[in-house]
Amino acid sequence: DLPEIVRLAKEMHAETSFRTLSFDEAKSATEIMSCMTNPTNFVCIAEDQGRLVGLVSVYLTTPYFSNDRVVYDHIWYVAKEARGSLVGSRLLKYVSQWSTLQEAKAVFLTLGSDINADRVGKLAELHGYHLLGGFYRKDIENG
Repeated sequence: DLPEIVRLAKEMHAETSFRTLSFDEAKSATEIMSCMTNPTNFVCIAEDQGRLVGLVSVYLTTPYFSNDRVVYDHIWYVAKEARGSLVGSRLLKYVSQWSTLQEAKAVFLTLGSDINADRVGKLAELHGYHLLGGFYRKDIENG
Protein backbone atom coordinates (compact mmCIF):
# COMPACT_ATOMS: atom_id res chain seq x y z
CA ASP A 1 0.00 0.00 0.00
CA LEU A 2 1.17 3.49 -0.84
CA PRO A 3 1.71 4.90 2.69
CA GLU A 4 4.00 1.95 3.50
CA ILE A 5 5.99 2.46 0.29
CA VAL A 6 6.38 6.17 1.10
CA ARG A 7 7.47 5.21 4.64
CA LEU A 8 10.18 2.96 3.21
CA ALA A 9 11.28 5.66 0.74
CA LYS A 10 11.50 8.11 3.63
CA GLU A 11 13.58 5.62 5.61
CA MET A 12 15.93 5.23 2.63
CA HIS A 13 16.19 8.99 2.28
CA ALA A 14 17.06 9.51 5.95
CA GLU A 15 19.70 6.80 5.96
CA THR A 16 21.54 7.60 2.74
CA SER A 17 23.55 10.43 1.26
CA PHE A 18 20.25 11.82 -0.09
CA ARG A 19 19.39 12.98 3.45
CA THR A 20 20.90 16.41 2.69
CA LEU A 21 18.11 16.93 0.16
CA SER A 22 14.55 17.67 1.23
CA PHE A 23 11.98 14.88 1.31
CA ASP A 24 8.46 15.62 0.09
CA GLU A 25 5.98 12.85 0.97
CA ALA A 26 3.37 14.05 -1.54
CA LYS A 27 5.90 14.16 -4.38
CA SER A 28 7.22 10.76 -3.36
CA ALA A 29 3.71 9.28 -3.43
CA THR A 30 2.99 10.86 -6.83
CA GLU A 31 6.24 9.55 -8.31
CA ILE A 32 5.67 6.07 -6.90
CA MET A 33 2.14 5.95 -8.32
CA SER A 34 3.46 7.14 -11.67
CA CYS A 35 6.02 4.34 -11.68
CA MET A 36 3.41 1.76 -10.70
CA THR A 37 1.01 2.74 -13.49
CA ASN A 38 3.54 3.27 -16.28
CA PRO A 39 4.05 0.11 -18.38
CA THR A 40 7.71 1.01 -18.97
CA ASN A 41 8.33 0.88 -15.21
CA PHE A 42 8.57 -2.04 -12.84
CA VAL A 43 8.00 -1.73 -9.09
CA CYS A 44 8.43 -4.65 -6.73
CA ILE A 45 8.03 -4.63 -2.97
CA ALA A 46 9.06 -7.19 -0.36
CA GLU A 47 7.05 -7.83 2.77
CA ASP A 48 7.77 -9.69 5.96
CA GLN A 49 4.76 -10.42 8.17
CA GLY A 50 2.81 -7.56 6.61
CA ARG A 51 5.60 -5.00 6.96
CA LEU A 52 7.31 -3.57 3.89
CA VAL A 53 11.04 -4.41 4.05
CA GLY A 54 12.27 -3.89 0.49
CA LEU A 55 11.60 -1.93 -2.65
CA VAL A 56 12.95 -1.81 -6.16
CA SER A 57 11.78 0.44 -8.98
CA VAL A 58 13.28 0.40 -12.47
CA TYR A 59 12.38 1.80 -15.85
CA LEU A 60 12.85 0.78 -19.48
CA THR A 61 14.27 3.28 -21.92
CA THR A 62 16.64 3.69 -24.86
CA PRO A 63 19.95 5.55 -24.63
CA TYR A 64 20.25 8.77 -26.62
CA PHE A 65 22.58 7.04 -29.08
CA SER A 66 20.77 3.73 -29.63
CA ASN A 67 17.41 2.08 -30.15
CA ASP A 68 18.40 -0.82 -27.90
CA ARG A 69 16.30 -1.16 -24.77
CA VAL A 70 18.01 -0.81 -21.41
CA VAL A 71 16.80 -0.68 -17.82
CA TYR A 72 17.87 1.84 -15.18
CA ASP A 73 16.94 1.87 -11.52
CA HIS A 74 15.10 4.54 -9.58
CA ILE A 75 15.57 2.86 -6.22
CA TRP A 76 16.74 -0.42 -4.77
CA TYR A 77 16.48 -0.42 -0.99
CA VAL A 78 16.26 -2.99 1.77
CA ALA A 79 15.19 -1.97 5.28
CA LYS A 80 17.74 -2.39 8.06
CA GLU A 81 15.87 -5.27 9.67
CA ALA A 82 15.89 -7.27 6.42
CA ARG A 83 19.53 -6.84 5.48
CA GLY A 84 21.43 -10.08 5.38
CA SER A 85 18.27 -11.90 4.28
CA LEU A 86 17.34 -12.82 0.72
CA VAL A 87 15.24 -9.69 0.17
CA GLY A 88 17.81 -7.71 -1.83
CA SER A 89 18.76 -10.74 -3.88
CA ARG A 90 15.17 -11.61 -4.71
CA LEU A 91 14.42 -8.03 -5.76
CA LEU A 92 17.37 -8.15 -8.18
CA LYS A 93 16.15 -11.49 -9.52
CA TYR A 94 12.74 -9.99 -10.28
CA VAL A 95 14.38 -7.03 -12.03
CA SER A 96 16.32 -9.44 -14.26
CA GLN A 97 13.18 -11.41 -15.06
CA TRP A 98 11.20 -8.28 -15.95
CA SER A 99 14.11 -6.91 -18.00
CA THR A 100 14.26 -10.15 -19.98
CA LEU A 101 10.52 -9.96 -20.68
CA GLN A 102 11.05 -6.38 -21.91
CA GLU A 103 13.84 -7.57 -24.24
CA ALA A 104 16.32 -5.20 -22.63
CA LYS A 105 19.99 -5.52 -23.61
CA ALA A 106 21.33 -4.39 -20.22
CA VAL A 107 20.39 -3.31 -16.70
CA PHE A 108 22.21 -0.40 -15.08
CA LEU A 109 22.11 -0.49 -11.30
CA THR A 110 23.33 2.52 -9.35
CA LEU A 111 24.59 2.40 -5.80
CA GLY A 112 23.92 6.00 -4.89
CA SER A 113 24.46 5.65 -1.17
CA ASP A 114 27.25 4.66 1.13
CA ILE A 115 25.32 1.97 3.01
CA ASN A 116 27.37 -1.24 3.06
CA ALA A 117 28.73 -0.40 -0.40
CA ASP A 118 31.12 -3.36 -0.46
CA ARG A 119 28.44 -5.89 0.55
CA VAL A 120 25.89 -4.41 -1.83
CA GLY A 121 28.44 -4.43 -4.65
CA LYS A 122 29.25 -8.09 -3.99
CA LEU A 123 25.55 -8.95 -4.05
CA ALA A 124 25.14 -7.18 -7.38
CA GLU A 125 28.16 -9.05 -8.75
CA LEU A 126 26.63 -12.37 -7.65
CA HIS A 127 23.72 -11.46 -9.94
CA GLY A 128 25.98 -10.81 -12.91
CA TYR A 129 26.50 -7.06 -12.59
CA HIS A 130 29.96 -5.55 -12.89
CA LEU A 131 31.34 -2.21 -11.74
CA LEU A 132 31.49 0.40 -14.49
CA GLY A 133 33.02 3.39 -12.78
CA GLY A 134 31.80 5.52 -9.95
CA PHE A 135 29.07 7.75 -8.65
CA TYR A 136 30.25 11.30 -7.91
CA ARG A 137 28.36 14.05 -6.14
CA LYS A 138 29.06 17.72 -5.70
CA ASP A 139 26.93 19.82 -3.37
CA ILE A 140 26.23 23.36 -4.56
CA GLU A 141 26.45 26.15 -2.01
CA ASN A 142 23.23 28.11 -1.56
CA GLY A 143 21.52 25.54 -3.79
